[in-house]
Amino acid sequence: GEKYTYKIRAFSIPEDGKKVFGAYSDEFTIAAMPETPVITVTSPKAQRAQLKWTMDSAADGYQVWMYADGGWSIIKSVTDGSTTYTKSDLKSGTYEFRVRAYTEVDGKKTFGAYSETIAITVK
Repeated sequence: GEKYTYKIRAFSIPEDGKKVFGAYSDEFTIAAMPETPVITVTSPKAQRAQLKWTMDSAADGYQVWMYADGGWSIIKSVTDGSTTYTKSDLKSGTYEFRVRAYTEVDGKKTFGAYSETIAITVK
């Protein structure tokens, strides 16, 4: 999840063996893939699922995903540094959740791997 700034330049080695360097490029920043969160899910109250996950200090945010109605969808984007989310107004049944962290550079997001998928039955 760390961010790194680079600049590059070309060089050649002519027959005399002395390196000849070109000009440096403009700087550019990239983000390494953030760590995979470890997630836990509980249902402390009826119709709710409470998610908690481990923090990556370099992450700019997290996406919380839920599997329902035959597909995965993002139910929350967390950008305030929080590592918890409570999904409420759920009907009785089993739901699956996963989380992934991301870092952002120049408006482009680099996503980490999804956490393990956790299923929970909500009453």
